[in-house]
Amino acid sequence: MEIWWNVGESFRVFAAARPLDDIVNELEADPEMPAWAILHRPEAGNRLYAFRPEELFAYRAMVDSSGSQPAVDALQLHETGSSPELQPGQPESDLTAPTVAQQPSALRVIRLDADGQPEVVGDMVGWDGEIAPPFEDFFPARAAAAPDLAPDLGPSLGIDEPPAPPPAPPPPAPHPAPELPADIDVVLSGEAPKKMGVGKKATIDIRLETSEGATPLPVALTGVAIQTRSDVVATLSVDATKVSIDGPYQLRLAPPGPGAPSLGEFTVSGRVAGATTIDVLFQQGASDLGSLSFPVTITASRPRTARQSAQAVAQPPNPGDEDYMVLQIIEFPFGDGLVFAYSVSSDALRLDHAPFQSKPFGALADSGGSATRGYVDGIYQRIETQVLETYDDFQVFDIKLRAISTDMSDQLFDPAFVRAVWDHRDQVRGIKVYSREPHIPWELVRLRHPDTGEVDDRYLCEYGLLRNLGGTLRPRTIGRGDWAYVVGEYPNGTQKALGEDAAYLASALPGHGIQPTKIAALEKDVLLALEAGAFDVLHIACHGESDQAQIDDARLIIGDRQTVRHGTQPIAIDALTVQQTAKLAQRGPLVFLNACQSGREGQSLTRLGGWPAAFWTAGAGAFVGTSWSVYEKPATAFAAAFYDALLNGATLGFATTTARAAAKQLGDASWLAYLVYGDPQARMG
Repeated sequence: MEIWWNVGESFRVFAAARPLDDIVNELEADPEMPAWAILHRPEAGNRLYAFRPEELFAYRAMVDSSGSQPAVDALQLHETGSSPELQPGQPESDLTAPTVAQQPSALRVIRLDADGQPEVVGDMVGWDGEIAPPFEDFFPARAAAAPDLAPDLGPSLGIDEPPAPPPAPPPPAPHPAPELPADIDVVLSGEAPKKMGVGKKATIDIRLETSEGATPLPVALTGVAIQTRSDVVATLSVDATKVSIDGPYQLRLAPPGPGAPSLGEFTVSGRVAGATTIDVLFQQGASDLGSLSFPVTITASRPRTARQSAQAVAQPPNPGDEDYMVLQIIEFPFGDGLVFAYSVSSDALRLDHAPFQSKPFGALADSGGSATRGYVDGIYQRIETQVLETYDDFQVFDIKLRAISTDMSDQLFDPAFVRAVWDHRDQVRGIKVYSREPHIPWELVRLRHPDTGEVDDRYLCEYGLLRNLGGTLRPRTIGRGDWAYVVGEYPNGTQKALGEDAAYLASALPGHGIQPTKIAALEKDVLLALEAGAFDVLHIACHGESDQAQIDDARLIIGDRQTVRHGTQPIAIDALTVQQTAKLAQRGPLVFLNACQSGREGQSLTRLGGWPAAFWTAGAGAFVGTSWSVYEKPATAFAAAFYDALLNGATLGFATTTARAAAKQLGDASWLAYLVYGDPQARMG
């Protein structure tokens, strides 16, 4: 048995001594109906009972005179039917599943916070005990229930639905509704507040409607073509350290009819004061339709009511999207840590935004950054302590990586997700990861089957994994006319000289009619070039350096110099300065950061910190970088294969797969370090 934690779902607590009618009527009248109704029995040792509101509605409708009775009597809330409680820090393995369940509440778990109050409700998954009356009354056959009152929860809990009564005679046939065409043009629009308060709820409104006669919200995505056979899915993406999602993170919007828009809203609240962005990504199946990005200021005081428009990007679906598995990852705070909620779409696997969820991570949050930092630091501690000087060192490092990769599968992925993809994973031609979480090296994961222990022989990066940092889209055309490059120069010998990347660029690009511009390896020249952004491709080859105590302060060492007072000093640029000063959005260039080993005595791997986020935020259309610094020969092999493929018309996804394979042939683990951000269907044009 496992527990599915319904993170982000709201609840209300009611005294179980109140009449069932009062509870149901109050729920129905609530404009923001909670996902859960928790009934409290203080006289029975403060026992709690978690129900879906729909279950209470259905029970009252099916059981005569139950509404006038106190809920404790109407629902037969015995002590054995209460929802097990999980204390802060208590392992899930301490819980004992019931052998017999009389109410759905017996199959729910309530996690309590430090004050002993309910925090989140979980469902028992894989429970195989015995169902006893009156359980069936909560799940009447749909034919006998009021519309939409009885959710179809039986199969997920292993419950057999009671037999449906004989069908009633069919009503007279109504006039047939006009059929919608196979494809329709729609408008997607949204609106959000400019400011929101800490701990105060705010809404983000979403509207999907046909183009003809559209009355969209302030900023709209127009000219979007969708199919009428499946829903459009809107996914919310937030920085979980700054914003809480107070409800579902995805909305399914039915294809609209003329004059019949599909509407929805997300509910969020601020966690800490500061500036952030909230993204909404629209998809149909595995295809991206467009995105909205809302800049929001979170204030400690109550903000004035003011709505704003979004930055909107639309794009047509690409047939190549059908070959990809889309993995959307949302962080939810959970006690002192978090859980990852996954939405998975794949035509090959027949998954349409299927929900999965990781195990809870405990005690990972800190005030200085992402709640995943503790887990990620543990991964890199095992990587970075490996000294690489001999062939045996490389073999040991490879063994360590394989151990890390399978442990990541166990820790990060829902076993149900691994089971869902295992038998058909060879049909996956690529993986698109959408995540605000920039630290976890998803490329390193190797799936391990939770039942058999079998380990996949491929890392996820070998399935053609590319990333998107958040929910904003990047262009599908990469310019090819203007190339610029920076190669580190170290006249004072503080770093090993680099030259292979520059030699490749100088020899290969002229054959394609391209004359690259060299940027001097000086801090001022590099920063001014980034501020101007007058290039389609920027290649940086240099050494990397980081302080393990402040990993996000990693620097790129582009040179060295002699000073009068301080002797030989490095010439370096840092991620924060680049993020704040670079202006890359107008051209959306491809930025390739090839950061090599420092060459110092006793070489060890060095993590490169927040460079993907820095260039992505500055407006790069695509970004290639590394999780740690790599060796020069495999780095140049990756770059050469990557650029050759792009220049010959390949997509960004295909070029990435080709480059990883080329670097892998050199025999060390540098090929596993590469991260690629952008649209897999992007091409040079």
